Amino acid sequence: MFKWLAKIEVFSSNRWTKFAIATLLIVSQSSQATDLIYCGASRVIVIDPTAPLKPEWTWHAIDSPSIPEKSRPWFRSTDECKPYAGGLLLITSSSSGVTLIERETKRCLFLAQSRNAHSACLLPGNQIAVAASFGGDEMQFYKSTDKRRPAVPIQTIPLYGAHGCVWDAKRKCLWALGQSELLRLTVGTDGKWTVRKRWDLPTPGGHDLWPRDDTNLFATSSTQVLLFDRDQETFNVHKSIGDQKKVKSVDRHQASGIVVFGQHMVERHHPLHRTPVDKDSEIPPLQVALGRASGTSIQEIESVSRLRLSHHSNRPIRWPSCWICIRA
Repeated sequence: MFKWLAKIEVFSSNRWTKFAIATLLIVSQSSQATDLIYCGASRVIVIDPTAPLKPEWTWHAIDSPSIPEKSRPWFRSTDECKPYAGGLLLITSSSSGVTLIERETKRCLFLAQSRNAHSACLLPGNQIAVAASFGGDEMQFYKSTDKRRPAVPIQTIPLYGAHGCVWDAKRKCLWALGQSELLRLTVGTDGKWTVRKRWDLPTPGGHDLWPRDDTNLFATSSTQVLLFDRDQETFNVHKSIGDQKKVKSVDRHQASGIVVFGQHMVERHHPLHRTPVDKDSEIPPLQVALGRASGTSIQEIESVSRLRLSHHSNRPIRWPSCWICIRA
């Protein structure tokens, strides 16, 4: 069970239109998650959850001069931002953009155009995997060293509604989540990827895929939060939040056991905010739930792995009104 500790309302949008939630993540180099990285609309933002309206760092495509002006609209609807070692952020956008950004300088190290890109991850052999969702419906593979703007895929594999991808260093495989199935892929000596096995999701609407721990993957669908045991090759409903619907992103801080998830919200009028916010200062609102399951065994893992609560990737959220909720 979860116990609520606090609720903080975050609202600073000048649009009342309901947006689709994307992804979120918490990043920290200590056992206590301090920074939250999230993206939505055209921005990626780093905040301190205790002061959510004061961003510590922001990124917009215009901040990276090496992204051609004609390509900047590709990032008007960001939906994933994964931090990696070396201060790197891998960003995808459903408006067709994929980029690898150096956080300190905001320099673009890689740029690709991928229809409805929803997720990406760095791979061995200087490759990048991209999940191109509806309209793209495939996993795409690029060389991270491709300096063309945009880069060109070296391989594609069909996957209907591709939404998530995770590199598994221990098992030396790539996990990819689609609308109704989970795939395990491996790479050959020639650098080509092959689907080794497929599993049907217990419920349709695959959206987020991310490691919970060394054994389990979080996998969300339209109506459930699932755990996939990579050793037993079985799906289980998460004991605490398994019945939560439309969870767009979920992660767990390995040292503290804190769980964070972003969830679709029903649009509602916000009585306290009626004046438009200047576009340049707008912070996409955020709905997040942070929590810790009682009795959870906590193990320290190496920093900089995809942990939304401490190391890895991030998923975006954009709403007319959203919440940050902390539980333990």
